[in-house]
Amino acid sequence: MEDGPHGKECIVKKYDNIIAGKSCVSLTGRYFKNLNPADNSDVVGLFADSGSVDIAQAVKAALKAYPEWSSMVP
Repeated sequence: MEDGPHGKECIVKKYDNIIAGKSCVSLTGRYFKNLNPADNSDVVGLFADSGSVDIAQAVKAALKAYPEWSSMVP
């Protein structure tokens, strides 16, 4: 729970990484708050604070998927 706008408690959604189409918890175990720019007391969500190993996994997955998705027609 986080304090939301006007001091009210609210449930804040946690967002993990999406790698190769699957939700993956960041290996750092850390999250950062994303704040509403119009109201800094409003926490939009908690987002994975990824590290170099997470990034390497995402790049590996992207390179593997590239041949298929690069040939797709919009």
